[in-house]
Parts: sequence; structure tokens; C-alpha cells
Amino acid sequence: MISLLNQQPTTEAKDFIIRRQIKNFIDFLTGYLRNKDGLFVDAEDKTKFIGDNLKLKQNSKEFDFLDQVLVFEAFMAYKETLKENSEKVKMYKLDGEKIFKFLYENFNLALELTTRNLSLIISSLYRASKYIKDEEVLTSICELIALGCAEIESRIKITGEIEKSPNNFLPASLITHFRAASALLEGYLITKIEKFKISAERILNMLLETFNETLGIFAIEDEVKYSIRDAAEVIKCLYTYFLIKRTINY
Repeated sequence: MISLLNQQPTTEAKDFIIRRQIKNFIDFLTGYLRNKDGLFVDAEDKTKFIGDNLKLKQNSKEFDFLDQVLVFEAFMAYKETLKENSEKVKMYKLDGEKIFKFLYENFNLALELTTRNLSLIISSLYRASKYIKDEEVLTSICELIALGCAEIESRIKITGEIEKSPNNFLPASLITHFRAASALLEGYLITKIEKFKISAERILNMLLETFNETLGIFAIEDEVKYSIRDAAEVIKCLYTYFLIKRTINY
């Protein structure tokens, strides 16, 4: 919502409504979905009747590392919508620093995740980096992205296929291939490490062979299932690659 607010011109009334809704989401997130350790977790609504006060029960399962990264991104983006040097900016900056400290010290957990989730983590950190002004933090984010991209590279087979996870050598889904290629391209953009772009191209070359010209889509299997989010991932990856190639050619 914050990204759309920054990119899509709206009327003053719509702008106010969107900003108010963003604030509601952030307040709910920080007020109800944080455990005693300060990490963000899922919760179940136990409220019985509409008129009752909200009753949420936090799930006992372990935290999701990807969720922490997405919250970090949200905090970094949200503070940019607030008045500079306000108390809220300082508060979310401090919250963001605490989350990032956890991410940095425990990034080995991310390297054990599925290729899908690791790719989403890299992309989220890349987006968050655009809101970071602190050079030390930005350097640390680049380090994490480079580590994540290197791990994805280690899962790419000679054919260009990617394994599902460190412990599952079967090929990942079609959309995960696009997510991984996007992550590698974003890793290249922020770190300037050429081999990340080359690895992304290996994946894309394999994907091009799956393009069905009759249907106009990429398909590995006979039965094609695309969600709207899947289609968005494909477009994002191809557009990112197009921008990179256009810049290089210029």
C-alpha cells in the first residue's frame, strides 16, 4: 500500500484514507502480533460476538523468518511517510533496527529455507534498502542479500533448474524459478556482483524453453495453473531483466 501511495497519484481525500488505513494496519501489527521476544507471529481471532472486545490468541508455533523481514520492510517504508524527526519516525526506526539486528545475527536460518521463501526474503530486503539512509545498515543489507543469492546459486542445476530446498533436490515450481531469478537480478542491482545476473540468465534461458506460444504463457506441465500473484511475479521478473538489459545496451 505504501509503494502504491508513492507511485500512484490520488486525490487528497483518497490519500488521507489510504494513509489512515496503513496506520491501522501498522498499529494492529505492533499491538497484537508481537510475542514476548519482540518477534512477529500469527494469531487466531477468538472473539465470539461482534460487540465483544477483540480477543486474539497468538499461535504457539515458531516464528516465521520471512515474516520478520516483511515487517522490517514495512517499518522502513512507513517511517518515510511520516514527518521527518517526529517521535513516531524515531520509534519505527528503533523498532526496525531491533528487527534488523535479529535478522543479521540469525540469517543462517534464512539459508535453510525453501528457495521460494529465500527468494522472497532477498526481494523484500532489496525493497527495504531503498528506504535506508544509514550507510552501515545498507552495507549490512547488501551482505545479507549477497549471502542469500549465493545460496540460491548453489541450488541451480546445470540445466538451469532450481532445487526446492537444501534438503529437497526436486525442481522447484515454475513461479519459484521466476522468484529466484528476480532475487538474483535484484542482488546484482544492489551488489553489482556480475555472477548473480549471469545465474539469473541461466534460469531465464531455461524458462524461455517452457514458453507456450499458443497460450502465450510459460508452462512446465500440461495442466497450467496461474494465480494473479503468479502472473505478477512473472511480469516483475521479466520487467526487471528488461530494465537491466536496456541499461547495459545503452
